[in-house]
Amino acid sequence: MKTYKFALRTLSLLSVLTLSFVACEQDFASIDSDIINPDTATNFETDNTPYSVITYTDALGPVQTDNLAINFLGVYDDPNYGETIGNIVTQLRPTTLSPDFGSGAMLESVVITIPYFSRTTGFDDNNRPSYKLDSIYPYSEDDTYSSIKLSIYESNYFLRDFDPNSSFGDVQNYFSNGALSENEMISVADLQFEPIDIIDELEISNDAIVLNSGEDNETIQPPAIRLEYTDPSSDAFQFWQTKILGLPQNANELSNSNNFNNYFRGIFFKAESVSSGQGSLIGLNLSSDNANITLTYSQDPEEEGDERPQNTYVLRFNGNRINLLNNNFTNPITDGDPNNGDSKLFLKGGQGAVAKIKLFNGDEQEFENFKTTYANYDNETDAFVSYRRLINEANLIFYVDEAIVRGEEPSRIFIYDTENNLPLADYFLDLTIANTPIFSKPNHLGILERTENDFSSNGIKYKFKITEHLKRLIENSSTNVTLGLAVSGNVNLEEIIPQRNVLGQPEIQVPVSSVINPRGTILYGSNATDPEKRVQLEIFYTCLSSDEDCQ
Repeated sequence: MKTYKFALRTLSLLSVLTLSFVACEQDFASIDSDIINPDTATNFETDNTPYSVITYTDALGPVQTDNLAINFLGVYDDPNYGETIGNIVTQLRPTTLSPDFGSGAMLESVVITIPYFSRTTGFDDNNRPSYKLDSIYPYSEDDTYSSIKLSIYESNYFLRDFDPNSSFGDVQNYFSNGALSENEMISVADLQFEPIDIIDELEISNDAIVLNSGEDNETIQPPAIRLEYTDPSSDAFQFWQTKILGLPQNANELSNSNNFNNYFRGIFFKAESVSSGQGSLIGLNLSSDNANITLTYSQDPEEEGDERPQNTYVLRFNGNRINLLNNNFTNPITDGDPNNGDSKLFLKGGQGAVAKIKLFNGDEQEFENFKTTYANYDNETDAFVSYRRLINEANLIFYVDEAIVRGEEPSRIFIYDTENNLPLADYFLDLTIANTPIFSKPNHLGILERTENDFSSNGIKYKFKITEHLKRLIENSSTNVTLGLAVSGNVNLEEIIPQRNVLGQPEIQVPVSSVINPRGTILYGSNATDPEKRVQLEIFYTCLSSDEDCQ
């Protein structure tokens, strides 16, 4: 138990340090704005100028969902869009190849364990850790979630590693609708090849899993889906007995990974709502060391009359894995107007929608006027020479359409370069990285401002600082690329994981943090009827002595 207490104290210290660092960054920004302003500057003139942008919705086709860091299982009724159902198909990997089950091997139990994402919050009366669940939708302050119906099947579809249609040996992409390409689809019949078990009501609990309670070898595991089968007459028990222990000794099917993958092609987890309009979408950690299927078996003893010795055979979810997403939207998403902009922007994670942003209306002449207003360039080479006006801060502010949005909007959205499929320069210069992703990169990717200081209150606006992005456009004569805007589930991922493909839209890639967040929101666009809510690029600058036109 001392280990749990030490871990909790360490986590608490890290949380305090992280929050303190974020607060320091925010205080510094405030002080900086007070130092340089029209009332305090004596040698410089400061001002701000708004510039027009065009923003519009870009509806997405099926998104690439293979081998994600988080997989969703269940049913989520987004109040702003409608229902999303998450199912998972995954290969299995045995931890032991060519196992020796011994003479007279008999299955004793099968346990399927898949951890939730969770964090410790303290200790209960029995000195066991208490947990708070994370990545389950809709959000619940007290960890009270609706049950789901869960069906488990053996899959008969071989999830190959490489694309046979590629001449370069590219890895095989899998998409949220079960497609491998526009011409190949995984069939329902293959996914539901043989039923293993049906759980009519899978309850979701934040309780720790206590094994061998009260004994000297008591162990505690974090909250998880845990299904245990010990009844030899049950269909699930018989399936595992036949599939694994029913094989002959030294069977080729268990001799190597390739043979095993062809013999046992995978498991399909299918979710349904227990009652209409209710359900939970559960973020699962299938990459965890505790995520596995453990078969406990006994074998004949060496001496007659002795107890039968027990061993385990463990299968992990380490192979190819696909998150299948089925949308039943009551509020369909359509493409917007790239020329004139939209009055509203529809953002939805998963197989949903992103928005596009054209700074300076995407007009080359407006962009050139901006550059020459802020900098001097060599007439012959068009190379940057010096600043005329120094950019102190540049912001894009997006307002939530509070008249339409009915809660459950994401705390973070992500802005990125759609042509190079990368974060902006400001992302890499914002060094605020938190263990809890909601607090990472707050200077560049502002956290949703809400009506009250809690995650359940309604959102008001998001603010993005893109100062460094504009400076590089000026100094490096860079292209004024179209920017993207997407829901984010973890802004930390965008630095290390490439963006994901969209089926049938080869010109589009989406941030991986958008794929793993099912939430959606609706924002005012650049063509909003209320001019106060329209998206604008606002630039705060300092007039330098070289700029004679600067007022």
